[in-house]
Amino acid sequence: MKRLLEKFDAYLNERPRLRAGAFVLLILAMTVIQWLELDLSCGTRIVSLLGRRAVYHIINCALVFVIDLVFLLLTRRWHMAYLLGGVLVFVWSIADHYTVLLSGDVLTITALLSFRTAVNVLGGYRLPFDLPVAAAIVAFGMNIVLALLVRRIRPRPIPWKRLWAVALAMAAVGAGSWGALTALKKVDNTVDWSTRADVRDYGYPVHFLRQAVQTIQLVQVPEGYDDEKMDAVAETYAGQGRTGSGTPDVILILNESFYDLEHYTDTDADAPYLDTYHSLPNAVRGFAAVPNIGGATNRAEYELLTSNSMLLLACQAPFNVVDMFGANSVVNYLESMGYASWAMHSFSSFDYNRSISYPAMGFDDVRFADKFTPSAYGQRQWTDAANYRDLIDVYESAGEAPRLMYLLTFQNHGGYEQNDAALDTVHTRRDFGDMTDDVDEYLTSIQLSDQALGELTDYFDSVDRPVILCMVGDHAPSFISQLPAREGMSAMEKEVVSRQTPYIIWANRAFGALPAEADGQNVTLVDLVPTLLDLAGMPLSPYYACMRRLDEQVPTRLMTGLYQTAEGDFGTFAGDDPLFDTLAPYYYMEYNNLQSPDERLGALFAPPAQ
Repeated sequence: MKRLLEKFDAYLNERPRLRAGAFVLLILAMTVIQWLELDLSCGTRIVSLLGRRAVYHIINCALVFVIDLVFLLLTRRWHMAYLLGGVLVFVWSIADHYTVLLSGDVLTITALLSFRTAVNVLGGYRLPFDLPVAAAIVAFGMNIVLALLVRRIRPRPIPWKRLWAVALAMAAVGAGSWGALTALKKVDNTVDWSTRADVRDYGYPVHFLRQAVQTIQLVQVPEGYDDEKMDAVAETYAGQGRTGSGTPDVILILNESFYDLEHYTDTDADAPYLDTYHSLPNAVRGFAAVPNIGGATNRAEYELLTSNSMLLLACQAPFNVVDMFGANSVVNYLESMGYASWAMHSFSSFDYNRSISYPAMGFDDVRFADKFTPSAYGQRQWTDAANYRDLIDVYESAGEAPRLMYLLTFQNHGGYEQNDAALDTVHTRRDFGDMTDDVDEYLTSIQLSDQALGELTDYFDSVDRPVILCMVGDHAPSFISQLPAREGMSAMEKEVVSRQTPYIIWANRAFGALPAEADGQNVTLVDLVPTLLDLAGMPLSPYYACMRRLDEQVPTRLMTGLYQTAEGDFGTFAGDDPLFDTLAPYYYMEYNNLQSPDERLGALFAPPAQ
């Protein structure tokens, strides 16, 4: 081997250009190997790599090269830079592979922030030695061999006075990568529904950079916020909520794309499609202002469970970038009062990082598609009726503790040309052009959701435990922007109405009567859990009590800052707005709530002492 290397040196010494070319090829080969090692550790398939745009391959390799240049600055030797870079990539790839294997999601900056908790969670699992691990070891070995060859070509350290060139190259490559991502509009666009899909389309280094930037710039500081003000804010709202001791079972349903098109346009439907919703006795109904129009389920999910407005969060999918370990939510709020909790969604655990975020919030039992009974109406999968039957099965097997059951449905998800038109039971008599068939299928699907709600409330009305149920839509259907709004609607009214989904809070006989005067009131999605708890006669934290006070004056508040008062007036949350001082305490408390557990003021978010 020694003689072979000596011949290799002698051969290159006689050919300076070949020596330089061999050096460049070795550097390029190690960079590509490290990038592939990272990408393949996420479960990315070769066919996905081949289908990805070439520009993203270049940017991913450039980002890996920047890492190696950092080690070059520290060691001044190319082979040492790639040896250390290879070690880092190998360890990271193994960690990422097991993260994907055990949690369904890739290793991100958010996971690193929760490293200690993640280690505790993973402690009970066996980590198998499988093909991806073996492939990573082979790649690491190739990296070492190539680094040793680089040592033969460039054995001498880079002179100190030339390190500026390395720093300049590192800055240039990094800036070029950032500029390319900016030009491709992949810097500010937050990972939408699946981090693994994002990795598939753009590559792991690009994905990690985007998510890291979003995490660093995640929380916006509301105007006028000051930590010293928070004690006064807490004192203002302390004791303003009920201090009752009721503990009914709480059923919380976020219904996919559940929306009343009549709220926005005139459908002139030939059959009723929300009969149950409108006729249920002992119910409180209204419209809840949700974050988005026609999509972004995870934003609605986050607002519902945490009561934190997306106005302060610069991301599309908070579960992908917000550290949910230790985050305040209705889950730990009710669990502090002795509740057991379940989270259920009849689809993939990979989407929106739910496989990590649900347990991180404290749900005792988490269930995804593999624990649901498959069901369909035509091509529409996972019907609400079947989801509710599965929820009932879980409910009947639960213990004696009061129960929180959260269900995210799937039935009404777009697109809306999945079924044959013969299956439609509701039709619009208006001509919506190309969207007419979509409207028919959508209204039919909503009718099915409405009927399923009737079956679910019939069941809970027969149980002898007090139950309070809340169902709300996460957003309007994606085609709503293509429909004509009702005549006379202003631009601001359209902005509000297209974000208002129907909600209903219903209680069974064992619970007793809900106040009739609460029916017909609009709210903001973040206020829905406080409203539910208040109607249930349960204690409210200062945070929840603040939202109930806001409902009286400013019931509709959008994540854009636009609001609508109870009298119908519009405004925007800003320092010069006449209602700024009314709105600001909520956003100040939210900002405090978004800090780490040891930095937030716990008294704002805990149930009041009984």
